[in-house]
Amino acid sequence: MSRKTRIAVAGAGYIGLAHIAAVQASSACTLSAIVDPAPRASEVAAKADAPLYASLDELLRKDRPDGIVLATPNQFHVPQALQCVAVGMPILLEKPIAD
Repeated sequence: MSRKTRIAVAGAGYIGLAHIAAVQASSACTLSAIVDPAPRASEVAAKADAPLYASLDELLRKDRPDGIVLATPNQFHVPQALQCVAVGMPILLEKPIAD
């Protein structure tokens, strides 16, 4: 059996929760981490049984998922996407790409 693709989700708000559920429902993927500094995110991560990172920097220092969904507030899309591109991290970027 092949290894499941490890996907992290940045953003544990409304859109992020939809992506978390999609990753969890996938037979090909596993939720490797959640990235969100909000206090509520710890509840989301505990319920999802996934490690929680307060920032994208922390995730990239401590773990290396196979890809990441960026479902963060719009103003973070460009800098976070560029940060992932710089380290060769495949991304799925929620729209809009920028305000």
